[in-house]
Amino acid sequence: MANKNQVGALQKIWRYRKLLIIEPLLICVLLPFGLLSVTVMNFSLEKACRVNLGYDPSVCQILLNKKQNKIDCTGITAEDTQPRNTSLLVSEFDSNINETVCKAEIESQKLVAFMNAIRGPISSFFPIIVILFAGGWSDRNGLRKPCMALPLMGAVFSITAHIVSAVFMDAIPMEFDAIMERVIPSMFGGHMLFHVGIYSYLTETTPEKDRSFRFGIFTVFLHIMLLIGVSLSGLAYNHLGYIKVFVLCDVIFASGIIYVIFFIPEIKRKDDINEIADNKEIFTFDTCEPNYMPGETAKSFYSLVERNKKKGLLADFFDPTSVYECSKVFLKKRDNRGNLFLNLSIILTILIAAPDDQDFIYLFAMKSLKWNGDAFSAFMAYSMVIMMIGTFLMTAVFIKIFGISNPMAGFLVSFLSVISNFIKAFSNTSLLFYSAATINLFSHCKGIVINAIVSEFIDKEEIGKVFSILGITAALSRSVFPLLYSFVYGKTLETFPGAIFLMSEIFLIPSTILFGIIHFMIKNHKKKMAEKEKGVADEKPFEGKNETNTVKSES
Repeated sequence: MANKNQVGALQKIWRYRKLLIIEPLLICVLLPFGLLSVTVMNFSLEKACRVNLGYDPSVCQILLNKKQNKIDCTGITAEDTQPRNTSLLVSEFDSNINETVCKAEIESQKLVAFMNAIRGPISSFFPIIVILFAGGWSDRNGLRKPCMALPLMGAVFSITAHIVSAVFMDAIPMEFDAIMERVIPSMFGGHMLFHVGIYSYLTETTPEKDRSFRFGIFTVFLHIMLLIGVSLSGLAYNHLGYIKVFVLCDVIFASGIIYVIFFIPEIKRKDDINEIADNKEIFTFDTCEPNYMPGETAKSFYSLVERNKKKGLLADFFDPTSVYECSKVFLKKRDNRGNLFLNLSIILTILIAAPDDQDFIYLFAMKSLKWNGDAFSAFMAYSMVIMMIGTFLMTAVFIKIFGISNPMAGFLVSFLSVISNFIKAFSNTSLLFYSAATINLFSHCKGIVINAIVSEFIDKEEIGKVFSILGITAALSRSVFPLLYSFVYGKTLETFPGAIFLMSEIFLIPSTILFGIIHFMIKNHKKKMAEKEKGVADEKPFEGKNETNTVKSES
């Protein structure tokens, strides 16, 4: 009997292994992304310092580790700095080393912030074009894997460009790396197209009642991989250096492409509509069949969409009707005021995507908290752990077990983010900054909640189009506001660098209010529907009596 129970438990574990087919891909995506976090930021600062501003390499190396070298930049400004004339050899014992390093830091950070503003709109343009056509193409052809593989190809080319730049360290300027880091991946759709493919795949293979929970499991795995990568980022930078880290991450990204092609099954198209109608098998987390695989038994909607005549790949992908189909999704009439909630979700996406202070956390921590790469790596690891715990609590406990609504979850998440950003803005110690990160433990649930709300009001054949529109909306938002953030950081860097976090409150406060409005709208709508159904149920017995009396009188 004990052996049978053990076999049953092992079978159950094996079944769940089959359900989590997407999660291993995150090892090849988020692990190198985390590993690159410290290396890429230090690479940009050192390039700006050495190549663009002409400081001596020894100054630029000390800049990246001020606390260990006992550099204090309190009260030092860059008003009289002549950066391009400061290429004199400066030793660690030079009496002016403190002032020189501080001036180099201010000038380098301003240059990096300026390049963040320049590359933001450029890197947002290409995903908008790609995603605009990719959603419709993916729905028409029933293909999700290309949406996952193309961004990984972009990452491989981007890191290869970094390797070339690291080999010619003193010849290639920082602008080359800043552009290549974002523009090349964006030409292949970037992380936005990757999310469209992932969430479309998960939405199609998961019933509505389990989607928040399923998205939550995916996000927890995402945080685990990021946690591992970020935790090792400082160590990798210190022990491997730029070139070896870039090569290692290039290999891992390439492995991800191989995994997508050979190990993730595509959702199969059913050519017979009647066959689909008879196919009742569907995935749930409560009960799962032993032989379930997403590509084999999932109910597919693709045969319900008429297949176009054969076209060339490029002609099919850039079909102008895709743009019309995507826009039509948000204009068509829906039951239960679904079109209103979809349009509100676009506004929420703008408000959630607009805050662009993440690119400035490392710069802020270097300037105000005197952190180096190791300290930042430890903070990011802590943040990942906290956010992973928060995501699990929100999706598996508050939503799945206690049943709080998705809009109410979004309200709670945004409200805590408002408090967290206010504390970050005035943080002058590591303890305060860590406290702010702890309060913001549900931060990554915003996207989960919006996707779950949207999925309640759309049909399966609209999944790719809707997520494409949301991706385009986020891309447009990110193309505009980086300019504003860079301008504010550049102006407040020497006086109040924390102002960059207060900028985000302009978007977080309205998103909190809008989540609350959506919650009460849905709650009132469900209440009216329940009262209407109750009224219909109360009328039926009365109608039955009238029919009985009529029959008696006729007899």
